[in-house]
Amino acid sequence: MKIYTLKQDVNHYQSFAYCSDDDEDKARKARKGMLLADWQPLRIRRDLAIKSPTCGDYPNLLGVPMVSERAKIALEKSSAAPHLQFLDLECTDTPKPLYIMNVLSCIDALDQKRTQFEYFEKDRMGVEIYWFRQDISYPPLFRCYLDKDTRIPLEVFATDELKTIVEAHGLEGFMFTELWDSEATASRSLSWTITKRKDNCFLVTTLIQVNGIGPYPEKKCVLDTVQIRWLCTEVRKLKKESLDPDDQNMISFDTSSCRFVVSVLFDKDTAMVILNPMWKDTKKNYMDNVQLPLECIRPFIDDLERQLTECE
Repeated sequence: MKIYTLKQDVNHYQSFAYCSDDDEDKARKARKGMLLADWQPLRIRRDLAIKSPTCGDYPNLLGVPMVSERAKIALEKSSAAPHLQFLDLECTDTPKPLYIMNVLSCIDALDQKRTQFEYFEKDRMGVEIYWFRQDISYPPLFRCYLDKDTRIPLEVFATDELKTIVEAHGLEGFMFTELWDSEATASRSLSWTITKRKDNCFLVTTLIQVNGIGPYPEKKCVLDTVQIRWLCTEVRKLKKESLDPDDQNMISFDTSSCRFVVSVLFDKDTAMVILNPMWKDTKKNYMDNVQLPLECIRPFIDDLERQLTECE
């Protein structure tokens, strides 16, 4: 079985917006996965900034799942039906009926030991690499818990069963991005590049893949030669047994132009090294800073040092 994220193809099909801010607030209820018994139709309109003439069967409504009449009929006749609620909409400038698709099933589906989470300081904020449990069954469409108390916001997940339904009925506008394959053997790889820039700085880019699935988002940061040499020296001192799994394990290196923070965060058996240079020159800052599995850090450092020497 494969699991995907389900997105709208906004590049080739129409998008829609709410006629009022109040309607947008009401639509947020459909993101919580709860059955809505007192629903009143919301008014929507075409997003005029999107020029595509075709509506598609899974148009975009600011991230809220929405389907056409024929997609609704196909899903109601499928195994997905018990896990969905369709909520009426009133569109001011298209005669075709459209519906919000309220995905009701929310599952504690993540394998907590194998999933790679994203953190801000010590708080879990999202998922870098998904790994799903194999001891439970999955509906064709579902939402997922980040932990026991928090849902992953916005994301809707689908199995290959839903993909088959969409393809069998020729439904348009559904985009499936593969996250996980239950038949694959766990294999995590890290690739990176270092590119020389102006002012004696280097752009470091890393990409993590599991079982060759991806691409996952690239992580980037800008480091200068002094920071790289400090990083190589300090990281070689890291020993997993000396790190505190309940702490950020943070070290830093300060210069007049940048504060460079390196942290090691644990989630059960998984540890990530996070490189976070905070440049005073905002052009050098990236929202997503480099994250490296602890088991990959030594070969990364060796190659980083070698490439630095070659660039010089």
